[in-house]
Amino acid sequence: MNKIIKIILFLAFAFSATPGTVLANNKIKIGLLVPLTGKNSEIGQSIIKSTRLAINTINNASIEIVPKDTQSNPAITLRAAKELANSGIKIVIGPVFNESLIYLDELSELTFLALTNKNDNFSCLISPSDWKRIFEIKDLVNQSIEKLRNENMIKGSLDSKVIISANSEDKAILDKLGEELHFVLISSEASVITDTDLSISIEQSDEKKCTRCWHRDESIGSNESHPEICSRCEKNIESDGEARFFV
Repeated sequence: MNKIIKIILFLAFAFSATPGTVLANNKIKIGLLVPLTGKNSEIGQSIIKSTRLAINTINNASIEIVPKDTQSNPAITLRAAKELANSGIKIVIGPVFNESLIYLDELSELTFLALTNKNDNFSCLISPSDWKRIFEIKDLVNQSIEKLRNENMIKGSLDSKVIISANSEDKAILDKLGEELHFVLISSEASVITDTDLSISIEQSDEKKCTRCWHRDESIGSNESHPEICSRCEKNIESDGEARFFV
């Protein structure tokens, strides 16, 4: 809930500084794109509950949250966002999942504060068009991994090490993910090198497999207290957890 409170406080302060552009009938209207139905409905309902608690905590009656159901579907998310835009809303919290961002670059009149981005300055590091290209490349990676699985060369995607050769534009997009690229690709390792054409190479990772997350990582066995898990899982167990910005 802390992140919801921070976002709403941030928006309330920003809106009060420019009331003419965001206030309607003395109300600060903020859109909320969450999955209220479908497989991720529990997440959406939890966010709705957290948002209501945040509003009560802030105790600002001028804030009005307008929720829309995305059903975790990019096309439905776009339709819901258009409905918010048509109602005069300019700022939208959400969506929850990065996949739902891919069509939202059509709506330049809206500002999206995606709940997937843990960066507290609310800056958008990766645009919807970037996400669209990332998932196009991800599909090609999936095809390459599936081909090797069918040939019994690897057992699963988390056994793989992905090397992507890409032109400078695609590399710049993929590099924005940093160390989180392999999470998007659902592989244990991932790297990008510059080339003129896009190509994908898949190798079997030689590292040990973490018994907790199933990723293969060189850190496994380095901690005597948890010899069978990776350093990332150790951090998630023993401390506040890893910091991710996108996935």
